[in-house]
Amino acid sequence: MEGYSGKQISVMLSGDAHLALDELASAYSNKSQKEIIELALTHLLKTKQVTE
Repeated sequence: MEGYSGKQISVMLSGDAHLALDELASAYSNKSQKEIIELALTHLLKTKQVTE
């Protein structure tokens, strides 16, 4: 997706997702929340580990 300009979004996270983001932000203190979400989304897509 090189060169893709991106897309602005605004979301309300569930309580569980919010806690998970907080834990990941603590574990990866060198990354912003935006970077953590982007990494999670791209990893999920690459591994196709979507669960319902």
